[in-house]
Amino acid sequence: ISRDLGPERLQGLAREALDTEALDGIDLHGDEGAGCLEDWATVYREARERGLVTKAHAGEFGGPEKVRATVETLGVRRVEHGIAAAQDAIVIQMLKDTGVALDVCPWSNVKLGAVRSLGDHPIPVLHRSGVCVTVGTDDPTAFGQTLSDELVWLGTETGMAEAEIVQIIKNGFESSAMPEAEQAKWVALVDDGVRNEAQGAE
Repeated sequence: ISRDLGPERLQGLAREALDTEALDGIDLHGDEGAGCLEDWATVYREARERGLVTKAHAGEFGGPEKVRATVETLGVRRVEHGIAAAQDAIVIQMLKDTGVALDVCPWSNVKLGAVRSLGDHPIPVLHRSGVCVTVGTDDPTAFGQTLSDELVWLGTETGMAEAEIVQIIKNGFESSAMPEAEQAKWVALVDDGVRNEAQGAE
């Protein structure tokens, strides 16, 4: 759902989309300063009632108050980017208390000017504060990097330790819409890969 197009045009279409059999979830994107979050509260409530994934973009160019308002008004379980939350301890605590995951795209944040450099990225602060953080590419076609690139840069550019990066990888599965048994299978595969790599290095 694009904030930029306005609720008058999209609310009806959004409600129709909620009844689509193959729909997994909804996302609100676009200019964080455009429109009013309350315009979408009913659509998001209906999406939650249908068991859909609910997420929205916030806190990439807007401040931490945008992250807080998005969680409180829309009841989302995921925030796309959300990096401004690192500026406010109260918002960090709210994310921890609610279990909301931040889907962070470091290189996209740099290329779009939300962060000066990968070395200045707040993802280490968020992770070390106990927020559930995942890493994605945003749009690999537009930004030119893979998920593997993003994960390597966490170590080489932000200084995060291997164990921290492994946990962020596991967060991606543990916060997903997969059934718990499926999540556990993939997390176990990650742990197996780490053990095998360690044994090979000995």
